[in-house]
Amino acid sequence: MNCRNRVTARQATATRHLRIALRLVVIAALAVAGMVFSADLATADSAASSGYGAMTVSPTSATVGTSTQLTFSYSFTDNGHFLPTGSSVTVAVPASWTAPTATNTSVAAPTANCNTSAALSFNATTVTIPLANGCRAPAGNSTATLLTLTYTGTPSAAGTTTFTTSSGAGGAPVAISSQPTVTVNPAAASQLVFTTAPSTTNTAGTAFAQQPVVKVEDASGNVVTSSSASVTIAALNNGSAGPAMTCGTGGGPTVTAVSGVATFSGCFMTIAGSYTMKATSGTLSSATNPAFTVANAAASKLAFVKGPSDAFVGTAMSPAVTIQVQDQYNNPVSGISVTLTPSSNVTFGTGLAATTDSSGLATFGNLTATHTAIAATVTGSATVSGTNLSTGTSTTFNVSVKVTTSANALGDSAADAGGSGVASVSYYYCTGFAATCAAAGRTLIGTSTTAGTFALAWTGQPANGAYTVIAVATDNVGNVSSGSAGTPVSVSN
Repeated sequence: MNCRNRVTARQATATRHLRIALRLVVIAALAVAGMVFSADLATADSAASSGYGAMTVSPTSATVGTSTQLTFSYSFTDNGHFLPTGSSVTVAVPASWTAPTATNTSVAAPTANCNTSAALSFNATTVTIPLANGCRAPAGNSTATLLTLTYTGTPSAAGTTTFTTSSGAGGAPVAISSQPTVTVNPAAASQLVFTTAPSTTNTAGTAFAQQPVVKVEDASGNVVTSSSASVTIAALNNGSAGPAMTCGTGGGPTVTAVSGVATFSGCFMTIAGSYTMKATSGTLSSATNPAFTVANAAASKLAFVKGPSDAFVGTAMSPAVTIQVQDQYNNPVSGISVTLTPSSNVTFGTGLAATTDSSGLATFGNLTATHTAIAATVTGSATVSGTNLSTGTSTTFNVSVKVTTSANALGDSAADAGGSGVASVSYYYCTGFAATCAAAGRTLIGTSTTAGTFALAWTGQPANGAYTVIAVATDNVGNVSSGSAGTPVSVSN
């Protein structure tokens, strides 16, 4: 072999060795690549197994108070993924549902890819499905249900309830990304409940600051959102029907519930007092709210409850004059100062002022006249917030001198303008109260010649009743005066 051939042979041998080396490198590289892929898959599955998979529930609705069987289905959506040995899947039941137990909960594996031979475990509201040998998706790309958990429970509250589900390894499962929910509907409407009561303190004729709101509920206290019941409210007085209530919803205290809630507006009362409020709607159980009060509005008028009556000079009028202060709805108003103004023909020494009590009454218990009067009147008045209020003029009354057999002294301070002097004074009476006594109707009581006072004791008095007494004077030369102004007297024996 020549030199050239030797070189060629060496090159061929080197090339063959290179190919072998390259082949070994490629094989080694593939082997490494295969190890890397396998490790990546395991790592991915290990990470994915924390919260991996999907959980659905059927049915997705239930009713409060009704036992419902729910079926939870756990599935993988990606081929080749798995939950490793020692993994578990958990389902946490909401507190408003019956707690899961071995009696109302069971599990099944529709495929052989999940080992659920171990018993379910329960911790308060959570049920755990142990996977002793892990759980794998079947070959192929289709989604498969790997576990089925059947749970029968009864919800106690309406609303959307979420069952928190988790999956994972090492006893620390992680929540699955999409959680199954069940909408719990209220049971049939059975009762009314006040959500908002009227304000505890209110004013007559003014809308309650806080208006009533009434809910339509089922027996478990859930709002029946499908209800459009007609709800009526009314005031109760010691449990019995109270005075009328007016609302801004068309005048009557009745509204239609919207989504199970009856909202009232503009409601008020005009009669002061302490009440409770009752809500009714057909056969539903009624609702009663705590007590609330309606106070009087501002004082707007005065009225005589007891007007003046005939009285005696120096004696308090009885029964006492009584005036009530009222608001525009006739409710009594307390704490108002009321004054009496007498007519010009009568004078009172005391008792012309009084303040209204809790019943709105101003009682003038010491109203005492100082002299007689015929057809006198009084007027009651008060000033409230700058406004003058008045009763108007009362009916007439008389003030007389009380005469009895023991109080019978008459007297007159007669004087003679002509200068001859008064010789005597004769006293007469006539029936009834009058300004004077006409000559034809006079009855002589007697004549006094006692100068100065011309005193006379009235004996032989007529029957009890009202009379008028006058005096007629005679001077020393025989001139006779006209009768004096009459003095009203009341004979009372």
